[in-house]
Amino acid sequence: MNSNLDHRRPAPSLPFTTVDGRRRLLDAAQALYQAADAGAPQRPLRGKNIALLSESYDADDTRDLIRAATEAGAQVARIRPSEAGLHDPTTARMLGRLYDAILCEGMPAELVCTLRRETGVPVHADLCDLLPDLQAEADAEPGLPGCAGRTYLLQALLVDTLG
Repeated sequence: MNSNLDHRRPAPSLPFTTVDGRRRLLDAAQALYQAADAGAPQRPLRGKNIALLSESYDADDTRDLIRAATEAGAQVARIRPSEAGLHDPTTARMLGRLYDAILCEGMPAELVCTLRRETGVPVHADLCDLLPDLQAEADAEPGLPGCAGRTYLLQALLVDTLG
């Protein structure tokens, strides 16, 4: 079977589960920030389509994800899980064919597991909740300011998992 058509291929793991992965992620975030600060912002996610599954788009985390992804060049489709029929595996597989990644905010763990199993694309749950430790590391280094650092850390994470 052609691997490009295999919707059940495993999604990559998060890059900051190892020391090397954390360093790579911080270095990438800093490079994205420095390029933007120099007046040449990078668009490494240009051509990528991301589904953001959330019941509310007013939460700070959701707005941060949308901002980070769109500023990096991605197209973000907002989908309300309650209206999408996500418990149907066919719908989940369709999402995997339409999008390069799926970001889930405030969704039940069982549904996120189903999406990971059925879509074959990176599926991240509550991604912003994983950032405080990385943010603390970034804040301890020169060249990646606090609030902006969060945006660039999210971008670096998305770039790393979307390739």
